[in-house]
Amino acid sequence: YFKIIDNTPPTISIQTPAENDRIEIGTTITVDWNASDNVGISSVDVNFSTDNAITWNEAGKEIIGSNAYAWQSPNFITSNFIIQVIAYDNAGLSDTSLVGKVELYPAYPQIIGIVPSPGVIDLSVKDISIVFSRSMDSTTINKDNIEVVTKYSAKPNILYSADQNKLI
Repeated sequence: YFKIIDNTPPTISIQTPAENDRIEIGTTITVDWNASDNVGISSVDVNFSTDNAITWNEAGKEIIGSNAYAWQSPNFITSNFIIQVIAYDNAGLSDTSLVGKVELYPAYPQIIGIVPSPGVIDLSVKDISIVFSRSMDSTTINKDNIEVVTKYSAKPNILYSADQNKLI
């Protein structure tokens, strides 16, 4: 009798993003890779670093059956965002691919619509909607951070619709 042992590690390479790519903070980062193994890839982990690979943050763990993963970019300005993708095979062997020098940059939301139009508002109006060009941090949208000046009513309720980027 004899035992066959898999001593061949998988191989992986990141296709996108590439070095010197620019990603806007708060948008989706999609990492695409090519991975192969003589027996098959069992899972893939995706990590990122904002401190020159001193510490790694988990973006996706034990991804199965896919060659891509997407997550929201962190709120961190840097010109050296590093992405690490690790492929594992069934024997526990692995390979790692890195891409660095990716820039994360801020882009500030703009107001793209207000209903009703700015000016004097009739007392019959029940809602004022403000639509932003991008999603907002819903944890910061509250009565303490938004000032409404009115002569005839109490502070209004604040509602944020994340799927429409709308403050009501």
